[in-house]
Amino acid sequence: MPDRKRDEKAPAQEGTPRIIWSTHPLIETPLTSVGVILLLGLIMFGVYSWVGNAYWAAISGLMLFLSLSAYFVPTTYELFDDHIVIKRFLTTQKKYYTDFQRVCRDRNGAFLSPFESANRLENFRGIFLRIPKRRDEITSYLKTKIPVRDKEEDSVPDGD
Repeated sequence: MPDRKRDEKAPAQEGTPRIIWSTHPLIETPLTSVGVILLLGLIMFGVYSWVGNAYWAAISGLMLFLSLSAYFVPTTYELFDDHIVIKRFLTTQKKYYTDFQRVCRDRNGAFLSPFESANRLENFRGIFLRIPKRRDEITSYLKTKIPVRDKEEDSVPDGD
């Protein structure tokens, strides 16, 4: 059988990210982490006491761990020229800046909302970027891509 050369293009490179950072709330907030782990153990013990089966206690612990995986496992954020990549436990999410209408800053990071003003759906459709360090640098970069408004501005009525 003859050796055929494949005429396939190499995957296009997305470029290099402008800013990369990683957060790991389990390490960054040790006092809260102790409370979360104790609560997880207490719930597993409660399930074991109620059901009387270690299997179901382990399943409940696994389900709680998976639901809180963003807390237990590091998250990496990459800001590119035209999009954001968020790498979490078993998932990678890519969002373009054009999907967002505003940025709300708070003490733990920045929330990217797809709506121009506060909306009930924004918590389900927006993305929260946890920014523990280099907040000014990252926020100023986001300002160049998306209009930035402080969270306090959203709570002030217009006066119309």
